[in-house]
Amino acid sequence: MIGRRFGILIASSRFPNEPTLEDLRFPENDVDGFNELLASQDYGQFTQTFVFKNKPHHEILRKINQILREADKDDLVLIYYSGHGKLNPVGKLHLTSTDSVINALEATSIPVSIIKDYVDISPSTKIVIILDCCFSGAAGEDFVKSGVDDQLQLVSGGRGAFIMTASTAIQVAKERESDQYGAFTKHVIKGIKSGEADLDCDGTITMNELYRYVHDHVLDEGFQEPMRWDLGVKGKLIIARSNKVPWAKRRKKIRKLLFNLAGDGILPDDILDTARQVIVTEPDNRTEEYKTYDRLLDNLLDDEISVGEYISRWYKIQKEQKELMEIAKKEKKRKEKERLKTMRITEKEKRRKKQWEQNHKAGEEKRREEEELKQKDEKRQGSIEFFCGLSDLGAPDNLESAIINFIDDTRDTLDIAVQELESYNIARAIVRAKQRGVRVRLVLELDYLRSYPASPEPFTIDPSSSLHENRERMAALLRASIDVRVDYNPKIFHQKFVIRDIQEPTRALLTSSTNFTPTGLGTHPDRKNLNHIVVMHNKWIANEYQHEFDEIWNGTFGTRRKRHDETPRNCRVSGIRVRAIFGPDHTPELEMMKQILKAQQRVDFAIFTFSDSSGIDDAMISRARGGLPIRGAFDRMQGNQAWASSHGLRDAGVEIYFTAERHNLGKLHHKLIVIDDRVIVCGSFNYTGPANRLNEENILVIGNLDEDNAQNDIAQKKLAKAVRQEIDRIISTHCG
Repeated sequence: MIGRRFGILIASSRFPNEPTLEDLRFPENDVDGFNELLASQDYGQFTQTFVFKNKPHHEILRKINQILREADKDDLVLIYYSGHGKLNPVGKLHLTSTDSVINALEATSIPVSIIKDYVDISPSTKIVIILDCCFSGAAGEDFVKSGVDDQLQLVSGGRGAFIMTASTAIQVAKERESDQYGAFTKHVIKGIKSGEADLDCDGTITMNELYRYVHDHVLDEGFQEPMRWDLGVKGKLIIARSNKVPWAKRRKKIRKLLFNLAGDGILPDDILDTARQVIVTEPDNRTEEYKTYDRLLDNLLDDEISVGEYISRWYKIQKEQKELMEIAKKEKKRKEKERLKTMRITEKEKRRKKQWEQNHKAGEEKRREEEELKQKDEKRQGSIEFFCGLSDLGAPDNLESAIINFIDDTRDTLDIAVQELESYNIARAIVRAKQRGVRVRLVLELDYLRSYPASPEPFTIDPSSSLHENRERMAALLRASIDVRVDYNPKIFHQKFVIRDIQEPTRALLTSSTNFTPTGLGTHPDRKNLNHIVVMHNKWIANEYQHEFDEIWNGTFGTRRKRHDETPRNCRVSGIRVRAIFGPDHTPELEMMKQILKAQQRVDFAIFTFSDSSGIDDAMISRARGGLPIRGAFDRMQGNQAWASSHGLRDAGVEIYFTAERHNLGKLHHKLIVIDDRVIVCGSFNYTGPANRLNEENILVIGNLDEDNAQNDIAQKKLAKAVRQEIDRIISTHCG
């Protein structure tokens, strides 16, 4: 890193002269944690840092002016602030200090416009400003235009300047009670310290990489949206070295190798599925079998063996494992036989009678289930129901009615895992189920039950407070004696599924892209989101999701969860192949990439959040450049972000559309892909790196591109084409 590196770190947490400014918990911790990294020779390698904790504004401004004046052209100057941001009556941002008084804000604070003046006269071509405070996005209005857009060009004055803020110009930055640092700064520190912000694994972390990492993680927590302005920066603006562990770099190389081999059609699916499970399993958690496969991957990566030899050895290892399992199975059978010999004949007869009764009961249950499914099949032409909403937006289905009908048909058990429950009508349906004797269990996302900011009078109900309706629904469910738990996942609990009657013939699964909210279900008067629901009346698929729910109920979330089967399993539902994928343990991203790579005719999608941190856009770009027609609809807000994949996809020739601003259209909230009018990929999963690595998610892969049964192929084409036509309708009706 050429040139000297200076840091000015400011923490304002105490305001003795201004009673309307609330004291803050985190700024001093923020500054200490960030300063430790900047000063470290392992990370920031800063020449000198200056720390100001609760100092008056004039002392801070003097040091900022001094450092910017004395800095040389190649010196890097970083200014970091954690505290209260306040807007004056004309909307200009001021950073408060310990001597700030609101009625004299211009004279007792640090105006961002003054920092801009100091930047203008500085010789430095590398200036970084990081603001962790409320309304920090308003800094761009001082730096971008006399009103809003010209002045940010002025701050650079032909130089390189990078500004990163914790929120937009109208957002309030948030804090978590359980955290050590502020919601924004904790990800700045974690991204550098863990090396995860080194997105290209080159040993250094640039400001662009740090912003992309922090943006995704803060946005995933649902607090606020970080912003950036990158002005006149040439080359890489390096903030720190990366101490990313070699395993992470190696994993990325192996992933790229597998991607290339899969794209060339060289690697069989069973080997690819096992290899992807190996590379996402941390070394300390691998079985001996996985360790053997991992060593084989090392040999392939280092060109010590050919691809053909790798495949041959893999099958040899698989054969040896099967032989060991067969030996263990025979030994277990032998011991069981010996145990049975020691038992009396009467006990044997009891077991035989009990087994006969169980088999008879299971046979009767199966016959009743088949009869009921046959009757339902006549109504819906199969055990798969696909609902597209909202009807108020021209879609064919009422999603709230579909969910309520599903709950009202429950007889025995009802298990619900959903990020957010705000719908009064669905809450009433859940209470009705409990009152008629159904065992009900519900898991919700904790972040949608808290009050932000914290209420000063928590024992007084304030209907205007944030998320008040969610807490009201929660209280009603608890008063109805319903078992409710909140997630323990530090990342996002993003599931949206319901299982009913797991031990009864009426068992079924409902999974969706929608949360149970007025905007998601169409009851909000002004904002209505586009979503879908899938219902499957099938024992196997219900059991798969029941296993997922039981793990969630027992508190195994995210990377701490117990693993499912090593590879996702397939089943047949009304002749159509269905595969259930659960994140993060089944890595939904790789399954979707695999399906895209196998496409022969076309790919159509409708998606809420699709970032360039996902590998899915890489697969689409590769296929689009090869001539495959790909078309997609993006939510207008998410799709136009700097981090969105829409930019790279459009450059590669993908046909891109954005929803238009219409009277009552809220979000395009689908997570939906249709491939070759034969396969549907749907569920809760947004196409982002954090969603793949960290979040609780699920997707269904409905259909099989290699289907060789003509009747089954007709069935899957009929369903996929109907869903693709909904994407057609969205593009023609809702996109500008």
